[in-house]
Amino acid sequence: MLSDNANSFSGGSYIPETGAQLNNTARTTSNSTNDKTLNGTISYRLRFAKKGRTISVNSDFNFGDKTQDGLLNAQNDYFNASNVVVKRETIAQTKALSQITSAGSVNTVYTEPLGKNSFLIFNYKIGLAGNNSERNTFDDRAGQPKIKVDTLSNHFKFNTVNNSGNISYRYAVKKVNFNIGTGIGSAKYSMFDYATNASRTVNFTNFIPSATIKFTPKQQKSLVLNYVGNTQNPSLLQIQPIIDNTDPLNITVGNANLRQSFTNKFSMNFNSFKVMKSKYVQFSGSFSNTNDAITTASTIDAFGKSVNQYVNVDGNYNYGAGFYYDFELYKGINFGMNTGVNGGRYNNIVNGIKNTNDNISTRLGIQLSYWGDKKINFWSSFGASNNKTVSSIRPGASTNFWSYTNNSNIQFKFKKAKFFVDLSTDITVYQKSAAFPNQRNIYLVHPSMRKVISKNDKWEAKLMVYDLFNQNQFVDRNITSNFISETTNNGIRRYALFSIIYNFSKNGKPVSMGY
Repeated sequence: MLSDNANSFSGGSYIPETGAQLNNTARTTSNSTNDKTLNGTISYRLRFAKKGRTISVNSDFNFGDKTQDGLLNAQNDYFNASNVVVKRETIAQTKALSQITSAGSVNTVYTEPLGKNSFLIFNYKIGLAGNNSERNTFDDRAGQPKIKVDTLSNHFKFNTVNNSGNISYRYAVKKVNFNIGTGIGSAKYSMFDYATNASRTVNFTNFIPSATIKFTPKQQKSLVLNYVGNTQNPSLLQIQPIIDNTDPLNITVGNANLRQSFTNKFSMNFNSFKVMKSKYVQFSGSFSNTNDAITTASTIDAFGKSVNQYVNVDGNYNYGAGFYYDFELYKGINFGMNTGVNGGRYNNIVNGIKNTNDNISTRLGIQLSYWGDKKINFWSSFGASNNKTVSSIRPGASTNFWSYTNNSNIQFKFKKAKFFVDLSTDITVYQKSAAFPNQRNIYLVHPSMRKVISKNDKWEAKLMVYDLFNQNQFVDRNITSNFISETTNNGIRRYALFSIIYNFSKNGKPVSMGY
C-alpha cells in the first residue's frame, strides 16, 4: 500500500512573436492518494527427453485499488492587444477518484529442434486487463454550496483483450547465430459509460516481423544486426478521451477514425573487449521510421487556447549513432572517450498547417578513472552536447544551445583506521541563447564518511549529505509545434542521512567497493 500527498504550483504565459501577451495562467493543485497493489508471477518450464525440445509457461497478474482526493484552484486571464484583461476564468474545485484495476497475462513458448543447430520456436500470449474508474468533480467556492460538475465527472469501465502468436526460426553455430520470425495478433478494446449506458468496442490486428543476425568471430568480439516491426494501436483515451480541466488552456478531444501506426526499426551494435590490454570498443547505430504515426492536430484561438486532437501522419523518423573507446592509459588508470549523434523528424498539424519539427543532438565526452588498492580512487566524466530544433512553421524561432555535464567521485581510504571519505559531484550547465535567456547552472555536491566499527568488518557507520549547496532541480528545454518552452522542476534537495550498515557475507570478510 502506498500513501502519498502532493502539492504543486504552475504558472505560464503565452507570448507570440509579436511580443503581446495573450494569456496568463496560475494553477495550484493538491492530491492525497491511497494506492493498494498486489502483483505476482508464476513460471513453469519442462525439458523433454529429446534434446532441445522445451516448453515454458510464464504468467503474471496485478490488482490495484486506488483512491484520490484532490483540489484545483486556477485563474486564467486573457488579454487584448493593449495588454488589458478582457476575460478572466477562476476555478475552485475538489475532485474525488476511485479506481479498481486488474490485469493478467499468460505467455507460452515451445521450442522444437530441427537439427543439431536449428530450432523452430512457437510463441502464444494472451493478456486481459480491466479498469473501473469513477471521477467526480465539484465546484467548491467559499461561501457557496458545493455543486457537482456533470461535464467533468465520469464513470467508465475499460476492458482489453490481447492475443498474439508468432513463429520463428533460429540457427546457431559457433560464430553465427540468426533468428527470423513473424507474428500476428489482435487487440479488442471495450468501454462502457455508466452515465449514459453507452458502450463501444474497437478491434485491431497487429503484425510483428523480426530478424536478428549475430556474428561472434572471437569470444569477446561480436556484431549484431537487428530488425523489428511493431504495430502501435491507438488507445481508447486517444479515440475518446476523458474530459480533464487540469489545464483549461489545453483541451483534448477524441478521433474515432484513428488508424494503427507501424514502425520499422533497424539497429546494429559492435563490441570488442580485450581483457589483457584493458581495451574496450563499441559502435552502435539505429534508424526507425513510422507510417501513420499518431500525433496531434492543434487549433489555437486568438487568446492562445489550444484544442488538440490525435491524428495520423507520415514522415516521422529517428536515427542515432554512437562510438565509445576505453583503454588503460597507465597502470590502474583508464581513459575513455565517446561521441554520438541523435536526431529525427516529428510531424504534426497546427491550425490546419502541417508542421515539421527537425531535431539533432550531438555529444562528446571523456572519462578518466583510477581504481586500486592504495590511498585514493577516483573517476570523472565530462560531456558536452549541442541541441538544435527547427520548426517549419516558425523557422526563425529555432533552438540551438550547448549543455555541459560533469560527474565525479573521489575517495580517500585510511585503511588502518578503516575510515573512508567520498566526495561526489554532479554538475550541469546550460548555455544562454535568444530563446533561453536565463542561465541555468546546477552544482550538486554529495560528501560522505564511512567507518568500519566491528572487528569482522561487517558493521559500518555512515554519514552522508545529499546536495550540500541545496541546488537540485531539473531543466527541460523543448520546441514543439509553435511553442518554445523551458520547464524547471525542483528535485529532492539538501538532507543528511546517518545509517548503520551490516554487510552479509558467506565467504569471510565482505568486499567493499567504498560506497
